[in-house]
Amino acid sequence: MNIRFSLAVVGILCSSILLSCGSDLGGGSSEFNSVFLTSNIGESIVESDIAKHKAAPDFCTSTDDISIPAAETVDIDVTSNIYPNNSNAGLLSSVEIKSATISYSPVTSNIPVIPVQYEPLGVTIAPGATATIPITVAKMEIKQSLFNALVCTGTIFSYYVTIKIDALETKTGKTASFEKILTVSFSDWVDK
Repeated sequence: MNIRFSLAVVGILCSSILLSCGSDLGGGSSEFNSVFLTSNIGESIVESDIAKHKAAPDFCTSTDDISIPAAETVDIDVTSNIYPNNSNAGLLSSVEIKSATISYSPVTSNIPVIPVQYEPLGVTIAPGATATIPITVAKMEIKQSLFNALVCTGTIFSYYVTIKIDALETKTGKTASFEKILTVSFSDWVDK
């Protein structure tokens, strides 16, 4: 009876260990053969201004003297962590951060859809190192598409933004990804 109980417990533990493994851990880290990545995002809320007023920014008296401000980015710090039991430096591998896919989900149903954006990155991180990766979350093309609906209106369009980062362990060819989530709000803010 004790042997059956012990085997059952071992079986449950093995199953839960296997189920907890994967390439996307907790939305912020990825496992590879020689290292694992962890990440932090600089901002969780971005207020993106869609218009820069050359005159009378508080009153919006004319739409003729308005330009679209530069794109906004968020910084994601990605660290390549060496597994504690990996003492063989020859087995360690760099990780290349290949690309980011940026998806926008409207907070409310009555605002325009923003298409998925793709950003090639090509940043290589050595084992044990950290890299800061800027991700553009408010491109000028997006601001242009929302311009007429937002300029001088006081309206705010808010989106939940999911940034999916795809990475490659260079020595083994193993791929993994992780996600970061934030909120981006577009409006004609009184010139920030």
